[in-house]
Amino acid sequence: MGPPVPGNIPWRDLRLWADTHDLTRGQFMMLDICVRKMDEAYRDWVRERQDREQEITKAQQRKAS
Repeated sequence: MGPPVPGNIPWRDLRLWADTHDLTRGQFMMLDICVRKMDEAYRDWVRERQDREQEITKAQQRKAS
């Protein structure tokens, strides 16, 4: 099992926030699209960062042996 990767912001939380702030259906749809794209970008960023850290660790281990 690898390191944990963050998940998506729960849809129900978006719906609750949208209801609290009286967003229209169209505004909510735009919010949903934007948040999904942000979630995807963040997961990619975290994954790339973890991959870099693993590469650094492997390089240090090879150097030490």
